[in-house]
Amino acid sequence: MLRPILVGIGVDYGLHVANRIVEFREAGLSHFKSTSKAMLTTGKATLLCALTDTIGFSALFISPIAPMRTVGLTMIVGVICSFILTVSMTPAIMKLTNYTRHHPKSWTGIARVSSQQWRVILLVVLLVTGYSLARLSVMDQDIRGDESAPEDIASIRKLAEYSEKFEAGQTGILLVAGPPDRPKPAAKDLGVLDVMNWTTVELNNLTINNRNTDDTINVSAFSIVDFFKSAHISIEVGQGGDEEPFFVFDGSFWEFLHHEFFDSQACQIETGLFYTCEELRQDLIDVFYDSFTGEMRAMLLTDDYTKALIYVSMPYINIDDTALLVERTDSIAYYYNTLLFDAELSQLTGGPPVTIAINQGIQDTQYKTIALSLVLVLVTMVLIFRSFRFGFITFLPILIVVLWYPATVHTGGTNLNIFTAMVGTIIIGIGIDNSIQITERVREEGTRPEGIMKAVQYTGQSVVEATFTTMGGVLSGVIISFYRTQFIGLRNFFALIITLVLFSLLLAVFALPSFYQALHHYGDKFGSRRLKVKR
Repeated sequence: MLRPILVGIGVDYGLHVANRIVEFREAGLSHFKSTSKAMLTTGKATLLCALTDTIGFSALFISPIAPMRTVGLTMIVGVICSFILTVSMTPAIMKLTNYTRHHPKSWTGIARVSSQQWRVILLVVLLVTGYSLARLSVMDQDIRGDESAPEDIASIRKLAEYSEKFEAGQTGILLVAGPPDRPKPAAKDLGVLDVMNWTTVELNNLTINNRNTDDTINVSAFSIVDFFKSAHISIEVGQGGDEEPFFVFDGSFWEFLHHEFFDSQACQIETGLFYTCEELRQDLIDVFYDSFTGEMRAMLLTDDYTKALIYVSMPYINIDDTALLVERTDSIAYYYNTLLFDAELSQLTGGPPVTIAINQGIQDTQYKTIALSLVLVLVTMVLIFRSFRFGFITFLPILIVVLWYPATVHTGGTNLNIFTAMVGTIIIGIGIDNSIQITERVREEGTRPEGIMKAVQYTGQSVVEATFTTMGGVLSGVIISFYRTQFIGLRNFFALIITLVLFSLLLAVFALPSFYQALHHYGDKFGSRRLKVKR
């Protein structure tokens, strides 16, 4: 997943250094002097790129999800290796291959547009940013766990089919125990079994409407009580002979346990003086359990009968509806815990609550890592540039890219998953490089319009070349995900990276020079030295 991105980053660093060496060579300097000057200018900017990339990716370390921390560590190591190899090998490779480049005349026009049409550019940026902020709610959508796995796996397709046909696919568990002061084990206590029955019946009647399709979502619950209900018995109690029996029952074992026979005089007569009707009922429960296989008991009860399980099944649906069903299930369990003292029910555990917890963790991590990455990158640039204005203006394009993220997700119809949740942090690390290279050249050439145009004309070409190599590397990941892995989430991840990298390019080439032009314009207009960016 990360190799295409790291390939693009490594080529980026090499292109920036190589193009600057060529520029100095074209000015008449020797290869050695060109390399020395390039390392002191563009090399310094590339070092800053590597540093901000590393610090930006380190924000993933705060994630509670281990794979995201692994991604952060991998990206940091990859960036460091890319920078070291670039600085050490690029000049030698250029000497061996006699590397050169062309200077399209169109860059003069592009530099002029970004410098002279800065008002129009900033207006467009403002409008797009406003549109994206209006779509901010898409960032709260549920994380799609199914998109984190290959779509061509038969078990995943069968899970969707099973969910649709049987309204199941996610199974949770309620743990039921008896009160501590009861002498009977929970699973043999009729009072506990009654609570399990009421809970199961209420859960089987629990329905909601799917917020996406408006279909009815049903919950099903199953416990040991269902075996009691499914067992059919017929009983006749009489004096024998040809006389009519005085008690006849034909129904389920569960109904018989609740029959008024156990409170009748006939039962007392039949049981005698040394054996009570309650003991008879308890013995019937014991005999019924003895008919179970070991596997059946292990699935529904503990060995000592002190705890029992209620299995709760629901379809494989969106996280929001799953969370609502879990909340209502917990409310039912809490209600019986509070109202009755015959049993103690846990809150729902198992698949659905775990899925919700993972979803919430990924969403929280997404916001926290993006925020931390932005803060770390801004502080780093301010410290290294030794200028808040240079650091902040350089930071603005990548901040805007992050603000455009909701519109990108909404327009592309992309679902969030564990891959796309890391996009914001990764794009901060990758996208900031373009702005750093432009700013470093502006500092070198001067912040007047002529210097800004020259920075765009020369460094802008390197930025475009480097960005398209990054996009090309990431595009290989898209192609592989189509023909090899069939990961929907991975395709979304690479598609978002490509789109946002393109945005970072456009903002670095057009918006960043416009910010410098606006600052210079209003500095001259109002005559305030504090509005001017000093070299």
